[in-house]
Amino acid sequence: MNKALNAIKQFLKRLLPATKADLEKRYIALEAQHKVQAQTCDKMADAQKETLKLVAALGLSLENAEKTQSTRNEKLLQTLEKMQDSLNANNSIREKQWLSLERIWNALNHQDEAREKQWSSVERIWDVLKKQDEIREKQWNSVERIWNVLKSQDEIREKQWNSVERIWNVLKSQDEIREKQWNSVGRIWDVLKKQDEIHEKQWNSVGRIWDTLKRQDETREKQWNSVERIWDVLKNQDEIREKQWNSVERVWSVLKRQEETMEKRWNSVGRLGGLLESGARIQMEQQAKFAEIIRSQTQTLEHAKKAKTEIHEQLQAVKSDQSKVLSNLKLCTAEQQARFAEIIRSQKQNLEQTEKNGTSNMEIRQQLLAMKSNQSKMLLDIKHYTIESVFAHIFHDTTRTSSWFHDRNISPSRFAANYTLLYLLYRILDEMRPQQILDIGMGETSRLISQYVRNVPDAKHVLLEEDRLWIDVFSSKFSLPNNTEILQLPYETIDFMNDRVPVFKGLKEALAGRRFNLITIDAPSPSQDEIETQFRRIDLIQLVPDCLAEDFIILQHDVDHPMIKNSSALLLETLTKAGIDYAKATYLGRRETLVIASRSLAHFCTV
Repeated sequence: MNKALNAIKQFLKRLLPATKADLEKRYIALEAQHKVQAQTCDKMADAQKETLKLVAALGLSLENAEKTQSTRNEKLLQTLEKMQDSLNANNSIREKQWLSLERIWNALNHQDEAREKQWSSVERIWDVLKKQDEIREKQWNSVERIWNVLKSQDEIREKQWNSVERIWNVLKSQDEIREKQWNSVGRIWDVLKKQDEIHEKQWNSVGRIWDTLKRQDETREKQWNSVERIWDVLKNQDEIREKQWNSVERVWSVLKRQEETMEKRWNSVGRLGGLLESGARIQMEQQAKFAEIIRSQTQTLEHAKKAKTEIHEQLQAVKSDQSKVLSNLKLCTAEQQARFAEIIRSQKQNLEQTEKNGTSNMEIRQQLLAMKSNQSKMLLDIKHYTIESVFAHIFHDTTRTSSWFHDRNISPSRFAANYTLLYLLYRILDEMRPQQILDIGMGETSRLISQYVRNVPDAKHVLLEEDRLWIDVFSSKFSLPNNTEILQLPYETIDFMNDRVPVFKGLKEALAGRRFNLITIDAPSPSQDEIETQFRRIDLIQLVPDCLAEDFIILQHDVDHPMIKNSSALLLETLTKAGIDYAKATYLGRRETLVIASRSLAHFCTV
């Protein structure tokens, strides 16, 4: 506070004298300028007087000189008058300036008096402030003593605060741990909730499918009971026809014997002319008997026609039952309906042919058994396609909110991966998070695995394929990530267990020293050539157990094919001989998929 007042005092002292000095300098300069102008006017007046004196001294001797001099004098006088006017104007201006300077000087004097009064007030204020500074100094000393006390208290509080901060950090870390645990519990709860919803939907779907299959089984049981009843009716009709035919044969034998008897008797007519009348009477009796036999035969034929009509109606009933079977299978796919219609058409043709040609009951029974076998196969196909449809829905529901599966341009068809395999593969990739993946056969599974390894940069994906053209086509339509390695190896045919089997040439050398967590097998295709062999896809049998990591899963596709089924059995036998503990499960669908997992990942056999 003292320093501020001293600075204000010094500034005012510097300001007032400087302003007064400037005004005095400006007044002195203006006064000097006025003196110079006055001296100039005096000199010009003196010059004019001297000129007049010279003109008077000369006496103007010559008129011309006088006139000239007078003209010059007039001009000089005019000039002098003009100069006098300008001097008068300058004097008036200077006079006004001097008046202005006087007013300015008076104003400055008044300002000096006001500043003097202000300065007196400032001095009085200064004295008051000085006294206040003394009081504040005493207060400041007291404050310093209080400050020292407070400082010591602050040190104590700082130590206490540091202890509190350490306790707070510990509690904060515990809160963070609890929050993370709670978030984990929340995520686990959400996952379990979603799984419960999915399981509930799956169970509802399975319940509906079970009800449908149960109704179909009841319908088929009724149909089969109808077929058995038809079979009993046909069997009874065959027995009746056989009896009728035996009766016709006996009648025919009687008629034949009667004809022979009549011929003999007719031959004896000539010899027994005398017995003509008696012969005629006998002939009439025989004709009456013959008419009776003809009437009985006609009745027999009418009964046969009625039996034939009944058989025809029963065959029509069989056809109607078959049409009902076809209508009850409207839920089948178009391919299944076409196959079933073909079977029904062939059965109709067989029944019509049986009706025309009189096929025996044994052949009809064989045809009915064949029809039953075809229906069983058809029911099995319906079951597989129904399961495939369920897996398709589950796959779409499961991948709807996926964090890495974005490109859904996948086409499961024919020899490509089906929805069962794709669902299992997605669950394994999303939950197991494998780091080393071997993908045998480029296709739809490659699209799914490539998107996974693109999202997991540390993962490695080895894609094995034989066809260079297919590699180019696939790569042009789908961009593979940098951590996907395409390994092109040609096929070669080797001798294996008295069989010729195609394998990848040099595969063992190409994968030497590498171990994989996940292996998918979908090549070579079962339709690779027209040669039917006992085994197909035996490449992995020659690589295990050296190619398997400690935790592994193997997905074998198309195990419903006999060749691949045999190879899968050999693969399981090889794992058992190597002392590897594993779990396995077969998942149905349009194509069956075998899952082989190490014991640590056995839960993937029950997804």
